[in-house]
Amino acid sequence: MKKYLIIIAIVAIGLIILSYIGDISDENEKKRLLEESKQAKMAKEGEAVNNDYRQLNPALFLSVEDAVADYNYMWQVFEDNYPFFGVASRLYNVRSQEIKEKYLREIQKKSGLGSFPTNAIWFGDIIQKCINEFKGLGNLWFISPSLYLDFKKSYEQTEKLNLLYEKIFLNEHSRQIYEAMGVDTTYYSTKVHAAKYDDGAVVYEFSGSPDETDPQSMILYGQNVEFDIFSRSEITGNIAYIKLMASPDHDNDAQFEYDRRQIMDFYSQIQDCDNLIIDMTKYYGDDTYWQKLIVEPNIAEDTGIEYYFTFKNGKENADLFDIININSWGSEIDTDLESLPNISHPDLQMFEKLYQSESTFNPAGGKKMFSGNIYVLYDNTKTYYPGAESFAYFCKNTGFAEIVGPQIKRGWPLVNGNNLVMLPNSGLIFNYSALYMMNKNGSSYDEYGTAPDYICNKNETPLDACARVIAGKKSANLR
Repeated sequence: MKKYLIIIAIVAIGLIILSYIGDISDENEKKRLLEESKQAKMAKEGEAVNNDYRQLNPALFLSVEDAVADYNYMWQVFEDNYPFFGVASRLYNVRSQEIKEKYLREIQKKSGLGSFPTNAIWFGDIIQKCINEFKGLGNLWFISPSLYLDFKKSYEQTEKLNLLYEKIFLNEHSRQIYEAMGVDTTYYSTKVHAAKYDDGAVVYEFSGSPDETDPQSMILYGQNVEFDIFSRSEITGNIAYIKLMASPDHDNDAQFEYDRRQIMDFYSQIQDCDNLIIDMTKYYGDDTYWQKLIVEPNIAEDTGIEYYFTFKNGKENADLFDIININSWGSEIDTDLESLPNISHPDLQMFEKLYQSESTFNPAGGKKMFSGNIYVLYDNTKTYYPGAESFAYFCKNTGFAEIVGPQIKRGWPLVNGNNLVMLPNSGLIFNYSALYMMNKNGSSYDEYGTAPDYICNKNETPLDACARVIAGKKSANLR
């Protein structure tokens, strides 16, 4: 009897458990159906909002699927053509795969909300954040609405880039997108002074075009350059000082001629000075200005400078070289890349050939206008000034002047190997350099840049450091 009671009890417990499992199963099924109903409702609502948004602003509408496709396309271009992943990893510990996945998840979150609308402005913000992780290495920039006109003007004015300009900036789809984001694509209104990077963020300094009806806003003669002659001590004696700040627009011949006369007159006034300081710490002008007004008046013979570069053989790079012959940048040289002592071997795997370009500067007269010692103040630690960067490289590699400044963190591209790529669905544009610049020893120029000959001490300005260097040399000569 006892045995039967135990069996009955076990059966009863089993029935209770089965009933409980059934209740759980029913509850789970209810939850599943409720979730499906909720998702279907959200999808329906999302589609309705999408349709409304599409009608309100059709140019800016972008589905999540198209955004994902554009994002994946952008990364395919990076992986096939952009040669600076290794440099980014070594300089900033950038993990490209993690970045790729991070912002893809940001885009895909929209799908989880029933495909609520995305748009070109929101997607552009995601692209900009993603690209900014690389801190401008290899001229990697998202062409935001605020940069669109500057890049358009730059490419329009550079003859060998005209076909690339037509391919990108005359594309009707892309033009409509940027106009919908508030850009007047027919008007040029800003000028980029410099790209700044600080705490991981890349920002830009702009100046608006002058209002010709307001005399106070017009460019005033002489603002591009400052002069001084000073003595820091009895030991240093008089030191001549020129600070270059800007260069006139290419079509402003009157301003250039005014600056030229000022600088030439100053050279004639400093013949009794042993030392000349050229301050390039805030120079946001172009190369032509320092070539014509600083270098050529102060060399006695033809002076050449070489640049070295290579590139990856990706499709977009090949498309660029179909538009612009690679030989317009430089010619291939017979060098075994592996023989270069400081080349990065992980980077070496990407490249096959080495190219060299050369620029030669001719003396402006029969003799130097200033025959003393020349020092250049150079600081790229917070702000990238392209003209100052290329001048420092010239001085370092020709011995034209000695460089004084803080310990640099990196270099920036010296040869304009820029390529523009348009994302097919959104019409948004990004820019990168197809060229991997090298120092003569094979090291990455973007990684190592141009190191000063004399480094500033802690809390010492480049000018103070230069006066210290001059005083030290004078003292040594007096012993």
